[in-house]
Amino acid sequence: FLGEGDAVEVSTRLQMVDILALGIALLHWTAVLTVAIAAFIVMVMKGPAYVADAYPLEDSEAPDSPDCRQPASC
Repeated sequence: FLGEGDAVEVSTRLQMVDILALGIALLHWTAVLTVAIAAFIVMVMKGPAYVADAYPLEDSEAPDSPDCRQPASC
């Protein structure tokens, strides 16, 4: 598994694997923390969800003519 060699080479390879594993774990938790902070910022910036009051719209098939846009002229 660790290859052929004396105790110094085996120890060096084990140290390298330990450092690599620690680096990967640190990178993983840094990425998780970064995503969590970004998600928190997005949640705070969006604010609470609410439903606005209903606004009744007049339904029409076509827009009014330009002359009819003033309430007093129609």
